[in-house]
Amino acid sequence: MKLQKFKSFLDASPTSFHACFTIAEALKVCGFEELSEKDAWKIAPGKKYFVLRGFRSIIAFIVPEKKPTKSLSVLSHVDSPSLKLKPHFETTKEQMSILQFEPYGSPILASWVGRPLYLAGIVYSKEGSKITHRLICLEER
Repeated sequence: MKLQKFKSFLDASPTSFHACFTIAEALKVCGFEELSEKDAWKIAPGKKYFVLRGFRSIIAFIVPEKKPTKSLSVLSHVDSPSLKLKPHFETTKEQMSILQFEPYGSPILASWVGRPLYLAGIVYSKEGSKITHRLICLEER
């Protein structure tokens, strides 16, 4: 059962952006309240909170009900080796549009041979005066 839950998490997390979103949703189910860095926080003893920073990092904490005598910290990271689009990623060669990628995090590229690859990440767009974001995962089916 635990292995299946972990596989489901991995399947829902093709990028670190997706992993942060998936973790945030799981924290909400477990009773954690989301805080914004833009607001003044009103935290209370015994409550659980998290901060999602631009879908790039997530920090969760529980405020103790009384003065603690010890502390436990669990830390991890959600990024992994991948190919990322270059900042100026589109070029044309022989009348074909080509997307240019660069490796991130020293991937072992030989292990990717024979695996399906797809484009996934976060897309920002401007709608009027507001900038919005959307997680995407474009899989070939």
